[in-house]
Amino acid sequence: MKTAIYGAGSLGIILGAYITAAGKDIDLINHNRSQVEALRRYGARVVGTVEKTQPVSALLPEEMKGQDIRTTYPKIQYNLYRRSFDVATHNFGDEELVYDAASADKSVTLPRISPDGRYLLFAIGQYGCFHSRHHDADIVCIPMEKYTGTALTAETCSPVDMSPVNSAGYSDSYPSWSSNGHWMM
Repeated sequence: MKTAIYGAGSLGIILGAYITAAGKDIDLINHNRSQVEALRRYGARVVGTVEKTQPVSALLPEEMKGQDIRTTYPKIQYNLYRRSFDVATHNFGDEELVYDAASADKSVTLPRISPDGRYLLFAIGQYGCFHSRHHDADIVCIPMEKYTGTALTAETCSPVDMSPVNSAGYSDSYPSWSSNGHWMM
């Protein structure tokens, strides 16, 4: 599967560098021609707790190989994965599917774990990751005790009843927790 970060700014470049270093095929797509040229010439330079330079694939939008993201975007759906990260070695673990949204023809975005670690909150919509523009978007809250290492689906997750918070026909798309975890925003 081909992966891309469209609008790869500073965070997207860092993610793209780590994903590339992990052996995955990813394109960093950016409108800024000089930034794309610098990425091609010098690679992505990560500076902070670790310093590294990683060669990456950088493209301008018009260079996308026969794909126009504006026409393919309505077909893109995101599942929810997690990866462990070893702080000492700066290495990522294997991908682990947490919630299989595509099995219900949906897409997940903005996952948030409650401060006490007991609940997983996220937005779910028909496709993509900008659910604020989709009237079918809702907020889902799943007790973390339901996750046992096997991917959850709409049928197996036993979500909290969010009907009092989700608005029929309107976008519910940016979930967050209060700092003490006692309420959702």
